[in-house]
Amino acid sequence: MYITKLAQIENIQEIIDIARQTWPKTYQNILSHGQISYMLDLMYNAETLATQMNNGVSFVVIVENDKTFGFISYENLAPIESEPFIKVHKLYVHPDYHGKGSGKKLIQVAEDAARNASIQYLQLNVNKHNKSVDFYLANGFYVKKEMVLEIGNGYVMDDFVMEKLVK
Repeated sequence: MYITKLAQIENIQEIIDIARQTWPKTYQNILSHGQISYMLDLMYNAETLATQMNNGVSFVVIVENDKTFGFISYENLAPIESEPFIKVHKLYVHPDYHGKGSGKKLIQVAEDAARNASIQYLQLNVNKHNKSVDFYLANGFYVKKEMVLEIGNGYVMDDFVMEKLVK
C-alpha cells in the first residue's frame, strides 16, 4: 500500500535520486543528453530543493515498504496571480511504478491542497512531446496554452501549460 507524506530536508537526497533515475528514460527521445544533465544539475541539487522547501514549495513523497519511489512539488500561487491556482512544479514516479496509480495519488495530494485553500485550479508545465501529456489529459487536465521558456546555456523548455479544474 502506498502512503504519501510531506517531505522534509532529510528527504532531499531521495528526491534527487528519483529525478536522476527517471529523467534519462523520460527525456531520452525528447532532449539532448547535455540538456538533461544541465536541467538535472540546475533543478535537482540539495541547495535548490532546500531553498524551494523553505520558500513555500511543498514536496510530498510517495512510499511503499519504506521505499520512496515518487514525489510531487507544488506551490500556492494565489497571492501573486490574478487568477489563483496551485502550481505543480514537479511530478515524477520511478519507471518501475508507472501504471499503478501512484501518479494519480500524487495529483490528488495537490488537488486536496487546492480545495483546502479554496482554489479551483491546478496548473503545470509539461514538455509537448512527453508521453505524460496523455496521463494528464486522462486525469482531467486540458492544454491552456503553449510556451517556450529559455532556461540558459542555449536550452529551452518547449511546453504545454496544462490546467485542471478542481471540484
